[in-house]
Amino acid sequence: MTYLFVGYVLALLVSLFFASWRVAFWALAAEFFIAGLILLRGETIESWSIRIQMFDLLILRAIVVPLLLIGALKKLKLAREFDTVPANLVIWLFALVLMIGSYWLGKKLFPNDLREAFHIGTSVSGVLLGLFILSNQNRILGQVIGLLTFEAGILLTEVMGHHNELWELQVGLTLIFLWTILLFFEFLNKFSKVDTEQGIDPAAILVERDVL
Repeated sequence: MTYLFVGYVLALLVSLFFASWRVAFWALAAEFFIAGLILLRGETIESWSIRIQMFDLLILRAIVVPLLLIGALKKLKLAREFDTVPANLVIWLFALVLMIGSYWLGKKLFPNDLREAFHIGTSVSGVLLGLFILSNQNRILGQVIGLLTFEAGILLTEVMGHHNELWELQVGLTLIFLWTILLFFEFLNKFSKVDTEQGIDPAAILVERDVL
């Protein structure tokens, strides 16, 4: 299963260091898909809770939502270039320090089990880098990417714990995620109605306008 965590780390690095919002969303899709594969490897699909969670990760978050988000953003004719974190050597080094610190924590928690230490370090790095992206972004698109990165890290930690939640609770978590995505779509719809004849570019609002 370790190779799945290696794939997760690669997807995380791609979302950080490739200056493209499309690449970032597909990297996030890969993170959710890998979390679903880890769940599939560690659990049977006999319970409705696991079935719902697998559908949530493998279909909804990894395929449907990225396609819808990318399609909606294409309509605004956004430029492909987008820095998930500022293109700055100091910022990039700090991100790497966070990742190294996450694996150091995993080694401290599991000094005699390198595989488990690597798994824990990967999930912690996902959570910390999601927060790091959020702290460096004051643009709506960047904050959405940061929030999804943070959530992917949380979900990776959850599937590693092999918790079999009540199916009602799992449905509620999926609905909360859909509600969050629908809020973002509502922002997009409002921006798409901005009157460009007045010299206001909705794409610029989405990418450049401060929201804090």
